[in-house]
Amino acid sequence: MINPFINAAIFPFMPRGEKRGGGRRAPPDDAVREALLKVMREAKHIRSQRRLLSMVDEELKKMDRDWGITAKRLRRLAAETPGVKIISHCRVSHGEGSNICPVCGKEMRPIKNETLYGWLVTSGYSCPRCGYWTGRRKRVPTLYEFILEED
Repeated sequence: MINPFINAAIFPFMPRGEKRGGGRRAPPDDAVREALLKVMREAKHIRSQRRLLSMVDEELKKMDRDWGITAKRLRRLAAETPGVKIISHCRVSHGEGSNICPVCGKEMRPIKNETLYGWLVTSGYSCPRCGYWTGRRKRVPTLYEFILEED
């Protein structure tokens, strides 16, 4: 066992077999979806990814105290969960965009338009899973809202 008081600069690497990050384990996708839907049924509309993460993490701790989840994985699973809608508020950024969706991680499809001369041009990209889109200028998500869609 490692002495926790050893300076990280002196001992930068963890020996094999030691737990990292406080011993948190990744829960199965079904357990995360169950906790997510339970939280969404109570709140209906959550205006922050950080707030959703803390609420879902609290529900997961009730199931198994060693479980933990990252914001990126929770966002991806929320995008895949039927009945949960994600609205992303974005800012325009300089630089090249990617064809991978920053919200859910799925490959985006090009948005094609036809010019007056009959040429097809790509005017942007859209995600078929979550609805995120970007134009010629890169859009970077800054705030996520999660809404439970009523059937």
